[in-house]
Amino acid sequence: MQKSQKEIAKEELEKLYDNQFRWVQAGQALRGRFGETLKDNPKLKWIFLLSISANIGIWLTFAFLNI
Repeated sequence: MQKSQKEIAKEELEKLYDNQFRWVQAGQALRGRFGETLKDNPKLKWIFLLSISANIGIWLTFAFLNI
């Protein structure tokens, strides 16, 4: 017996919600670990800040070249 479209749609929605819940849990776990890592390792914090400033510098350069 074939499943109706309603049943198939319900199963697909359940899969999507389950997958979203897993990603939210993983994000919450990683967010805490990343903050702790930056506190424990000052070199990593400097590398992170330098990469952010370099990224901002690159975007500002492109913005001023296009004016």
